[in-house]
Amino acid sequence: MRITLPSSFRRILLFDHGLVYRYAHAHTAAVIRWQDIDAHSIRTVSSPNATPAESRLRTLHPAGLEPLGANGRNAVVFRATAAPLAAGSAPGPTSGAARGAARGAATGPRFFSFGTHRDLAPLVLAIHHAMLDAGIPGAADVATRALPPAVVSGPVSLDR
Repeated sequence: MRITLPSSFRRILLFDHGLVYRYAHAHTAAVIRWQDIDAHSIRTVSSPNATPAESRLRTLHPAGLEPLGANGRNAVVFRATAAPLAAGSAPGPTSGAARGAARGAATGPRFFSFGTHRDLAPLVLAIHHAMLDAGIPGAADVATRALPPAVVSGPVSLDR
């Protein structure tokens, strides 16, 4: 199988099969495959001041939101299921949830956020095109739904 790296953004790498984060150490690396992301859940938010946008996001469960290693006044947020990336393996045809379950490390769907002080459009468009190329249902509207960012000045519940 061939894997290409079309884009990278600070602390996440976007591949044709999904994204990889926490990749600085092999034992902490995790993958979220495009098919494991709810395409309809992808949103962007922006905080009107210097407050990190992620600090305004709330979920019903304390572990329901996982930052992808960066923060900033802008953030991309989505609901997905992630799995550890086994050493020496690459994202393949098996879903992240199935691989995680096989190793006893499955986690249920939760929200992920990636914050930055930069414009979110390049990241959203890269995700949009990668999901389209992968044939993910609902991917055609990702950029339209996610952009422009919603301005959040107080706590926002993601579980609604």
